[in-house]
Amino acid sequence: FDHLLRVQAVAMSSQFAIKIQGKEVPLSFRHAEDEQHFDKFKEMKAFVDWCNGLDKEFLVKNITVQSIDMFGKRMGFVKFKAEVTDPHGNSLPNVVFMRGGAVGMMILIVCEEDRKQYTVLTVQPRFPAGKFNFPELPAGMLDDSGDFAGVAAKELKEETGIIVSISYLLVKPFFSFCHLLWITTS
Repeated sequence: FDHLLRVQAVAMSSQFAIKIQGKEVPLSFRHAEDEQHFDKFKEMKAFVDWCNGLDKEFLVKNITVQSIDMFGKRMGFVKFKAEVTDPHGNSLPNVVFMRGGAVGMMILIVCEEDRKQYTVLTVQPRFPAGKFNFPELPAGMLDDSGDFAGVAAKELKEETGIIVSISYLLVKPFFSFCHLLWITTS
């Protein structure tokens, strides 16, 4: 994370704090057992990017981490709630569900004969949607390498059986959290 602004953090007994927009913001954990993950949370790329990219109009008074799901030693999902207002003091929606980086691929196949277009979907069990056979775009979580093309190629093979060489994948930065991925033919 050397190329990113660091999220500064300090422990204050069972209360923690982070710096957002140059101001110290109290941070607490709903569950004491999650406090052990404070260092990983403050260095989670998605959180660092969020803190560094937060518009100045958001006035964050405090953050409460409500839950953390670890993927082995990596930060998986984090849900937190903030007390946040606009510059006029109006409360704003304040719940954030954060996850690490991911890739999603929309594969468009064009039939040479009639020029009809088709999209490739995968069908997987998705308990949160209540569907055992849920159609969706192929996707997957990034590993610590942050290699969009490598993860995309792996997920395409795992979820669709389509094998694409990484050399045919072209990653285009879109936002700090989103990249466009093109499959080239040469």
